Amino acid sequence: MIGICPNCNQRYSYNKYDIDYVHQCNSQSEAIDKESVLIVGDYVDEITNEVVARPNANLQGTVNKLNFTRAGLDGRTLGDFNVRGERSDNKRDRQKYEHISLR
Repeated sequence: MIGICPNCNQRYSYNKYDIDYVHQCNSQSEAIDKESVLIVGDYVDEITNEVVARPNANLQGTVNKLNFTRAGLDGRTLGDFNVRGERSDNKRDRQKYEHISLR
């Protein structure tokens, strides 16, 4: 049987007796195929297999490093953003796996 992923609109095949299916999104668009995850500790990079240290734990969850400063009150920001518009200094990208319930 054939189904369509609700996230990336790609086709996948499954057997009629399957209960669920985990689909690796592959639509050739980085914004759809990856998801952002908050960095809360040291992690292993999926591409290089190197351990990456976490960023400053005091800044986790803050939108802007300039919070509570004059520059922050003026609306200025620091840092880069990923393709989904989220902060890349306290979030990392990983491959998106869509869990699809078939029943």
